[in-house]
Amino acid sequence: MLIDGVGSVPLSLGTIAELNAAEIPAAEAVVDGERRLTWAQLHDRTARLAGALRSTLRCVRGDRVAFVGENCLEAFELFHAAARAGLLFVPLNDRLAPTELRAILDSVEPVALFHTGDYARLAAELVGDAAVRRVGIRCAAELSFEDLLQAAAAAPAVEPEPIASICFTSGTTGRPKGVLMTQVAQQVFARLEAELEPVPPGARHLFVRPMAVAPGHRMIAWHGLTQGTTVIKPRFDTAEFFRTVAGERITNVLLAPTMLRMLLDDGNPDGHDLSSLVCIVYGGAPMSPQLLRDVLDFFPCSLMQGYGGSEAGQVLYLSGADHRAGRIDSNGQRVPGVEVEMRAVSGVPLPVGEVGELHVRSEMLMAGYWRDPVNTDKVLRGGWYATGDLAQEEPDGYVRVVGRVSDMIISGGFNIMPLEVEEVLGAHPAVREVAVYATPDPLWGESVQAAVVVHHGSTVTAEELIALCRERLASFKKPQRILFVDSIPRTGVGKIDKRALREAAAAGSI
Repeated sequence: MLIDGVGSVPLSLGTIAELNAAEIPAAEAVVDGERRLTWAQLHDRTARLAGALRSTLRCVRGDRVAFVGENCLEAFELFHAAARAGLLFVPLNDRLAPTELRAILDSVEPVALFHTGDYARLAAELVGDAAVRRVGIRCAAELSFEDLLQAAAAAPAVEPEPIASICFTSGTTGRPKGVLMTQVAQQVFARLEAELEPVPPGARHLFVRPMAVAPGHRMIAWHGLTQGTTVIKPRFDTAEFFRTVAGERITNVLLAPTMLRMLLDDGNPDGHDLSSLVCIVYGGAPMSPQLLRDVLDFFPCSLMQGYGGSEAGQVLYLSGADHRAGRIDSNGQRVPGVEVEMRAVSGVPLPVGEVGELHVRSEMLMAGYWRDPVNTDKVLRGGWYATGDLAQEEPDGYVRVVGRVSDMIISGGFNIMPLEVEEVLGAHPAVREVAVYATPDPLWGESVQAAVVVHHGSTVTAEELIALCRERLASFKKPQRILFVDSIPRTGVGKIDKRALREAAAAGSI
């Protein structure tokens, strides 16, 4: 069920708690450890927090409030309260370097930085001598979150600010960029997601992805708009995941492929009951067909793949029926209301079957990058967003993303997509994880290199893996070198960091 405006209270991200409090006041809204709030209680707290933002912190419409810390109830409340007060919520990704975070803070110029206890020192360093108030969440700081909230009067929701939040990218293509996420985009996403994903009445959503990444922004809004309960965990842990699914009777969860791999490796040794699960949505990085089959065998629920991005919202989806039918060789069909085109370097749309850069047009697109018109103009043109991904559309309308434009390997004049090599290497039973990338080659321009993580207790040689590629791929696509590593570097949002791999290979550190 999706809420809508009631009477004089229009639907916005800032009125979700208020509308749900009117319709289902005693229903559980959010769980964080031992702390449990009904919708009536959440509305009371977020309305008073909105009042504190305006009165005590003197925020005015369009101001920014930042947050750094682990997932917690207070960050969830700040998202709702900021929208209610007409402010922009800016959660900081703690996996970025302190210098990157300081640059973000300097650019955003927030009125206040909210932080949890483990991040008190980082928050103090980030603020420095800037005129930014520090608000401690269950820890000592200039101001206390609870004191701020308890001393304030409830504030009515203001006319919605068009921009609801700013999500900073992980900086894989340069410095982190602030994606302007709009009210409309998040509400459209919620409505489309509710149509695509099985969501039972009284859904209980497990929140384990970082709130600072784009899915985190969208999930907070979506959980409320579908009148579900959000069960927050500060961070992802496999044993805690299984305990929580069983203990809280979780129905829906969004996971990254890396998380699914870790859950399979753990294997739920204590036999926790997972029968409440209705749907697992995954996305954010490529996932091998073999891993998908393993996940389907392990979990007693539907799977749905969502392909999209911080800037684009959801673009493609692979449904539960697709998974059950074994249709796991693509990223799925267009999401309703979303237009996609594969274009050549010249910008000309390509016919079905040809590989080109995927362009998207929908109501879920970002409004641009924060104070960055140059990079905004590079990717947003005529209402279309250039994703930087290479893809091809099949005759039946399914779309397969084959890699990043920046990751394509050009060897001896031939284009090689790392994904097709990764899929062959990943099919070997000894290979747990693999990343294929380009290294400079004096003769061919670039050559194919692979970093491989092997399953614990398994063995395989580089020669065996190269022979496997020679058997299944054109000879020019096989890796010239395979390196066995303990782990593969990832970005702040959990994606494999191929730039870091290329730099490490060039420096001889792997």
